[in-house]
Amino acid sequence: MRNIVFCAFETENLTAEASELMNKFLPKERIEKSKRFLRLSDRNNCLAAYFMLLYGLIKEYNLTTIPSIHFNQYGKPFFKDDLGIYFNISHCNNAVCCVLSPYNIGVDIQDRIKNPESIFNMVMSEGEKNSIINSNEPEIQCAKYWSLKEAYLKYKATGLTNNLSEFDFSSYPDNHFKFIKCSMTTTLINDYSISICSEIDKTVIVADNINIFIKDFLSFSKL
Repeated sequence: MRNIVFCAFETENLTAEASELMNKFLPKERIEKSKRFLRLSDRNNCLAAYFMLLYGLIKEYNLTTIPSIHFNQYGKPFFKDDLGIYFNISHCNNAVCCVLSPYNIGVDIQDRIKNPESIFNMVMSEGEKNSIINSNEPEIQCAKYWSLKEAYLKYKATGLTNNLSEFDFSSYPDNHFKFIKCSMTTTLINDYSISICSEIDKTVIVADNINIFIKDFLSFSKL
């Protein structure tokens, strides 16, 4: 058993043809949601995140459509029917990711956080603050801790109801570790911090340009 994460970069470069392709296969409510965003980059991310979900479902589970999705009171998505498949999605500046798992899961992707000091008091513990300040790449180190906190809370499915500074990841230097009975995995790809919180240890990450995923989708899908 494993978690598998599909990460797509350069979503800002989606062509009109690519967006039209996604509109053919994604749920109508997702398409309508994308139209409500004012910025093109946000519209692209809204579509691309669910496209990566569809891509993963085809690749991993041979499903040809996205099953009906519901949300808990804090906005965490789940499949309405019990399929034995859990998923989570995340997006940030110019990138999206989707994780699929046989167990409850949380994922977050975060690009460099500029001016980390601006969010210190709200989200970082004292240990994390010191680690960021002393890092050679403080913007990336801050993004790492932020993505770990987000992944954990998305796994817990309680929303941002906790004080994020209560979670201290500065004492975990490894990229894979146990945290409050959870398996945490974090990695850096193309200056993006990607973190996963799971009930199982094995995680595989597949990352590429969004247009490569689209090309691959067209080659294997029979939709």
